[in-house]
Amino acid sequence: MNKKFHGSELMKDILKLFVVVNLLHSCAKNEQSIFSKFKDDFYSAAKNTGAEKFEYQFDGLMPQTSFFVGCQLKFLSIKSHGELTSTESLIYFEDDSISEIIEHIEIFEGNDGGETAGRSGKLESDSVIINDFQSRTKKSFLNSKLVTSGKLKKKAFTEYIYTVKKCTEKQFKCVP
Repeated sequence: MNKKFHGSELMKDILKLFVVVNLLHSCAKNEQSIFSKFKDDFYSAAKNTGAEKFEYQFDGLMPQTSFFVGCQLKFLSIKSHGELTSTESLIYFEDDSISEIIEHIEIFEGNDGGETAGRSGKLESDSVIINDFQSRTKKSFLNSKLVTSGKLKKKAFTEYIYTVKKCTEKQFKCVP
């Protein structure tokens, strides 16, 4: 009977280990899942409004995907990759103003613990930041948990976005 009791305790320990491994595995994927939903919503909104995709690159180091409704840029995606970071920004425009920016920021560990150039491939930090310009609020998620929520402050990046918007619309050469 003692052996039977020991066997059931071992099964419980294995089951606990299995649950912990699955939880850790799902947590690692959560941020990508959160951003994937926002990304799917972004491209669905562009499609549902009948937006026209326009191939133009304002900056070759920051690839963009642009969608026009009529003569106005309504949806803009900008990607940026640094040595240890990757960022993707999904930008919505309402009239001529930014209405929302959803950013996905990944920070990677450097090779040899940062001693040599390049990424080790190990993700150190994974964030999603939602900047809602209509309600003037900002929410930041780190590893799938809301870490900050509050008032939105003007960011320098918005000036760059407006420059990209202006140049992209000029290249679109819309004829109403």
